[in-house]
Amino acid sequence: FNLLHELHYIIRKIFLVRDWIATDFLRRLVAGVKSAPRHHRPCCCCCLPPRQAARPERRLDETTGESHAVSVTHKQNTGQQVERALDNLRISLEHEILLHPRYFGPNLLNTVKQKLFTEVEGTCTGKYGFVIAVTTIDNIGAGVIQPGRGFVLYPVKYKAIVFRPFKGEVVDAVVTQVNKVGLFTEIGPMSCFISRHSIPSEMEFDPNSNPPCYKTVDEDIVIQQDDEIRLKIVGTRVDKNDIFAIGSLMDDYLGEYYIENY
Repeated sequence: FNLLHELHYIIRKIFLVRDWIATDFLRRLVAGVKSAPRHHRPCCCCCLPPRQAARPERRLDETTGESHAVSVTHKQNTGQQVERALDNLRISLEHEILLHPRYFGPNLLNTVKQKLFTEVEGTCTGKYGFVIAVTTIDNIGAGVIQPGRGFVLYPVKYKAIVFRPFKGEVVDAVVTQVNKVGLFTEIGPMSCFISRHSIPSEMEFDPNSNPPCYKTVDEDIVIQQDDEIRLKIVGTRVDKNDIFAIGSLMDDYLGEYYIENY
């Protein structure tokens, strides 16, 4: 009889705890919905106001096997440094979207935004360089009907991250082709050529290797197709819709060997 009585007592406690958890969850959910702005309503318990201060993140030290707390301030500073670096690459641009009448409807603005991403990202202009990604759309102006066509032209102001290399810049590239005249590489969306005369003299071209490569006599350093290398831009050629670069490996800490041992 005592055993049954204790079991009944434990079951009652379990149900009480369950009801308390459910009530507390609903209370926090309602508080979060009331305090959150319209554009950010909590959708799950991850969005609810925390009961207590968050525990510091811990990271495992592979050398000692001990865990230690990661400084939140350090992580915030790192994020701020990345944000400042992106600000240097983010510029304000303008573009016009020509829209067919069949797109006029409740999804008009979304269509304009999608066409902006499609028409702008990945393109290149001689003045600003390559448009890597659109980050924000600042304004979509009033549409102007094109006479005799029915199309509407929407002026759009936006911010985008761009890539425009300059002479003397050190960048990482991927080797796409190797032959006796030099190396053909790609730096993201841009092509870059490294002449044989801009490769260190101790590296010789080996046409019999599979694949062909440039390597030292002791084969300590080998550069072949699909390798990642670090180079310096020594010149650029800017066209209307493209930018082409000339690179060099004739400097300290350039080439594949230094990336692997960086």
